[in-house]
Amino acid sequence: DDLSRLENWAAQWFHYISRFYLTAYFDRTEHQEFIPTNKEQLQTLLRTFIIENAIYEVGYEMNNRPNWLKIPLRGVLYELQ
Repeated sequence: DDLSRLENWAAQWFHYISRFYLTAYFDRTEHQEFIPTNKEQLQTLLRTFIIENAIYEVGYEMNNRPNWLKIPLRGVLYELQ
């Protein structure tokens, strides 16, 4: 019952924390060779990492906590939109 009530807060937290983390990370790694300077390439790199991680989590939850499977599945679907 709490899940539906908390989903909006979780989405907002994810958005805020993701932006905060990436801003801090890129501030610290500015001008490093491993960071693409092309914005499109950077977006592709980040999106690929997120989708790859979410797919890994799908496999993990399928094997260990099938009741939690909907969480990483939502992540995959969100990133594929």
